[in-house]
Amino acid sequence: MGANSSNKGISTQVSKPIEIKVKSIAFDTSSKKTAAYKIAFDIHTPNQNTILLDGMHYNISSNTLPVASGDIGTEAQLDVIRGQSSFPVIGDSTITLTDTGIIHRNSIDNGTWNKIVGGNAVYVVRGFYSSKQASNFDYSPGANEFRATYP
Repeated sequence: MGANSSNKGISTQVSKPIEIKVKSIAFDTSSKKTAAYKIAFDIHTPNQNTILLDGMHYNISSNTLPVASGDIGTEAQLDVIRGQSSFPVIGDSTITLTDTGIIHRNSIDNGTWNKIVGGNAVYVVRGFYSSKQASNFDYSPGANEFRATYP
């Protein structure tokens, strides 16, 4: 009976959502038609329990125009259930995750492109993530949205 009561206490704890902030976005123009980007996210859990971040998907826009999108980890429900590609975020701490990609000038208007490669753009990053608590494996698939701006 004692084991049930301790499990019951864990499952009744209210978890706060993970806080996702964009730490940096940098672009490196490799030619007049493409640019490589690197984005870094600070992932923070305000909870005392460790959270396992299974994956996240993000979309970067500037001037309401899509710039790039990407994935860190996996969002596939079967992979999440199997426990693959999890990033542990220890209670009340922050980790940094990064991703890279390529953008193509032909999909971005000249004004926005010039701001991006000139380092003067303002970005809105939207996406979603899935996570579970390491202690009781509460799973919350794909419904956790986030929005951040940079700078």
